[in-house]
Amino acid sequence: MKELAGFGGGLALAALLAGCVGPGLAARERSLAQRLEGSAPAVIADAGDDPFRGHATLERSALVREVLRRNPGLEAARSAWRAALARFPQETAFADPVLDTAIGPASFGSDEVDPGFRVGLSQALPFPGKRGLRGEVALAEAEAVSHEYQDERLRLAATASQLFDE
Repeated sequence: MKELAGFGGGLALAALLAGCVGPGLAARERSLAQRLEGSAPAVIADAGDDPFRGHATLERSALVREVLRRNPGLEAARSAWRAALARFPQETAFADPVLDTAIGPASFGSDEVDPGFRVGLSQALPFPGKRGLRGEVALAEAEAVSHEYQDERLRLAATASQLFDE
């Protein structure tokens, strides 16, 4: 009986450790999400409006701001960042539990055997630390995509500034 109790305690410990993702990962995910929200343009431009109407001279900062606001490639890079960040909760979540049912149809209505049926519920538990590692990978990929977004933003701003000079 003691062996069985020790086995149950070991299972409980394994289940507890399998659930550990770590507060550091959650903080990194929140930080990336805040950076993503802070990168959004104030207003997506309408194709028909002219932001320079009524201005006598064109200013570099206004041109760069409008190029960044109107560029669809930059918004696509931002969407890729959002998609990469959305993988973190998916990678750190437990697999869905499985409900299994089965019946023995020939056993119903038989005088020789009792009706046969089975109901089962199972949950896959990953090896301790696996969810944390998967979360690390997902966050590293999201950070890489965020750097690609920043690179695209800088490239567009530099190009707009060079064209202003010309």
